[in-house]
Amino acid sequence: MVTPLHLMLATGAFLGTAVLLQGRTRRALSRGFTPPRIGSDQGVTDLVKLIHASRVDAAWEVFFLAKAWGESKWKPHVRNDRSAEIAAAQRAYVRNAEWYTNCPWPKHRYTHPGSGGYLGVIAPNGLAAFWGTNLQCMDPHMIMDGPANYVMALYYAKRLQRWSNFRRVPTWQNLWVGWRRPGSMGEAGALARIEPHFAKGLEKIAEPRSFMKLPVTSLPKLPAANILYNNLRAVA
Repeated sequence: MVTPLHLMLATGAFLGTAVLLQGRTRRALSRGFTPPRIGSDQGVTDLVKLIHASRVDAAWEVFFLAKAWGESKWKPHVRNDRSAEIAAAQRAYVRNAEWYTNCPWPKHRYTHPGSGGYLGVIAPNGLAAFWGTNLQCMDPHMIMDGPANYVMALYYAKRLQRWSNFRRVPTWQNLWVGWRRPGSMGEAGALARIEPHFAKGLEKIAEPRSFMKLPVTSLPKLPAANILYNNLRAVA
């Protein structure tokens, strides 16, 4: 359940409408809300099942559905081979290479595609969720597997919330900024650039644009990523 909001935004202005907006979101979802279908594609239905099974609150559901629309149009097997994405994956691999030294996959498999799946996960970053577990050497192309992609995204979102430049502006909009450029979180220009993209995702699920300005709610206590992944495989 979305908790009442007693937080101030970075501007210091109290969000008097925040409780009403999140209450609206909670009520809509409790009535069995599902986003519009895209033809005969089952991707969004499966993603909703994964989100519900992970026991995050309604606000996280709104964020992930809006974000997934922007990244993949709710399709689990999308791959992004744009040069900027590949470059980002290559940088991530260099940062995290020590974790993959004993894995059987070549570097190219960690960096091509640059990102993929429901939530546009970059493999060397997403796989960090499984470091220290029996799934540390999971095939990097599992970013295009629905349950694996969602688990990677969930743990990535959790890590982003530890950044000081997120904590200064702890909104859903700033979390969206961090998806590709964590170092740009909190920057006015970066926040402005992603606003129309976030707005399109919110429009698809009939949520108000003002949602992006709300403070991010707490995640539930999560089990180890390998356990959560195995649990979610039975869902979608």
